[in-house]
Amino acid sequence: KTQSKTYSAIDGGVGANNPSSCALAEAIRLNHSLEEISIISIGTGESNRSIPWEKARGWGLGQWGWQGRLIEVLFDAPCDIHRYITKELMGSLGSEDATVSRYLRLQPQITSDAMDDATRSNIAKLKRVAKNYAWQNQGLFQNFLKIN
Repeated sequence: KTQSKTYSAIDGGVGANNPSSCALAEAIRLNHSLEEISIISIGTGESNRSIPWEKARGWGLGQWGWQGRLIEVLFDAPCDIHRYITKELMGSLGSEDATVSRYLRLQPQITSDAMDDATRSNIAKLKRVAKNYAWQNQGLFQNFLKIN
């Protein structure tokens, strides 16, 4: 007879959509020094849209929820926090300059980021964004691999 266990789980994208600091914490827990650790974090893209202060100044919860894209903000904020924590903990090793960095975050800017848009045209557009981003950043990626 086996015992059954109940687990409560939540999608990692809710709390750690950039799990770089979680990976760093685990490596440190396993007694690796910072000098031994290299992290490459590949994101799924982030919106480059902003909301002008003049437009949002008098907004209430309703406007922030609908026009302000509150859900996006709630999903993007943890990603930025994990990136910041990882970069700070790795100190100078976390430089933005891939020629000296042991932490690299790849995150393309996208203009069409509707999470529920699975149309062929949107998927094709996202693929083009990913291919262009990979092509434009291949030197950054290759430098990271050379030094790590």
